Amino acid sequence: MTILLVDDNPRQLELYARRLEEEGYAVRRAASGEQALDEFDERTTVVVADMLLPGMDGAALMTRLHERRPDLPVIILTNRGKLEESLDLLRRGAFDYVQKTASFKDLALRVARAAAHEALAREVTTLRARLADSRNVVASRAPAMLSALKRIGAVAGTDYPVLLTGESGTGKEVMARQIHLQSSRRERPFIALNCGAIPHDLFESELFGHRKGSFTGAVADRAGVFEEADCGTLFLDEVGETPGAQQVKLLRALEEGEFQRVGEAAARKVDVRLIAATNRNLAAAVGDGSFREDLFYRISLMPIELPPLRERSEDIPSLAAHFLDLAMTETGKRIEPLSREVLEALRRHAWPGNIRELANRIRQAVILCQGGRIRTDDLQLEGNGPRTAQADGDMLRLPLAQARRQFERMYLEGILRQQGGNVSRAADQSGKHRSEFYSLLKRHDIDPESFRSLHPPD
Repeated sequence: MTILLVDDNPRQLELYARRLEEEGYAVRRAASGEQALDEFDERTTVVVADMLLPGMDGAALMTRLHERRPDLPVIILTNRGKLEESLDLLRRGAFDYVQKTASFKDLALRVARAAAHEALAREVTTLRARLADSRNVVASRAPAMLSALKRIGAVAGTDYPVLLTGESGTGKEVMARQIHLQSSRRERPFIALNCGAIPHDLFESELFGHRKGSFTGAVADRAGVFEEADCGTLFLDEVGETPGAQQVKLLRALEEGEFQRVGEAAARKVDVRLIAATNRNLAAAVGDGSFREDLFYRISLMPIELPPLRERSEDIPSLAAHFLDLAMTETGKRIEPLSREVLEALRRHAWPGNIRELANRIRQAVILCQGGRIRTDDLQLEGNGPRTAQADGDMLRLPLAQARRQFERMYLEGILRQQGGNVSRAADQSGKHRSEFYSLLKRHDIDPESFRSLHPPD
């Protein structure tokens, strides 16, 4: 579990951070509210923030964080002992408050309580999303998607590995969960890991766990995702980003059903069904030597390509209605059914971010719309006008891989332009983890700083 610790006192920040790390938490440090917003991401479990921060104080930071994740537990550190001020923090959404004169044991107890609360809330959200997605997102009338669903139905009841391919945002994790739910392992764990979001030096530990003291920061024994998924399903998203040094260990774990934690000599046995996913061409990666050939054939026994949203336009009305229902539940707003004009605008859009982008656009429109009716302007879709024949011809003359890369670059630049170069907001809008979004920018050699003066966000 990851704690985001915010304090402008360097000594206090480091002291609390070390003590929390000794309790087994991963700790991110920030010296101001602005830095905390940059450090915050979907892996943050609890935020502990000093009330008296320079610029944005702890209460204002809490408000900004709750705009991103309303149920995030935030604990405020305060020097003030006034009961009314403390109660006001709770009324404004703080999970708890701690006097800075209190013992660390008191803080640790409240952090543990907040972490347990967040874990329970996330489990409930995941279960609700799993049920909703399996009923709505998986359903399709598009021939390309029906073909993929047929293959999923055929392989789900087996223990064979599955490789899901397709562009980012096409619903690969949803489909992986669907395979798990249709398998004999459905009552056992489904564990997901995004390989593209893990630093290379921590990759082996994330997969296989580590022993206390095996490296700097290993303050306690820790299980990896292979152990967590024992007797269940392990979903490795963006498996093509697995570091070369770890590919051979991953292959051995899959073939032999055993592995070693970092810092241990004894082998541990597991029974894991693997589902992998990638938006890369792994066959080409094998050719250029960046992905092991034997690992590729081990994970691709049953390859299934998920079509992009632009190839399943028949499904856009039902998907949009589904995401509208979810957004109304999240926001508490009542919105009229989408009009023909709005649905036509959705059909015309190219959807480089696929289903993930559609879900985010609908959520955004629900927040922006006035009077309970979504208009096309609320969608903030760019380039929805008719394409010129010349533009289509230019794109069609490109090889498919190059056209996709060009389209992806245009999409990234469009989001950065819209968000004034703010990477955190751009990553949120695209549905990507911040580090994953940075990897995409690096792949396309895009400098977010060059967009900062173009369109500053409100």
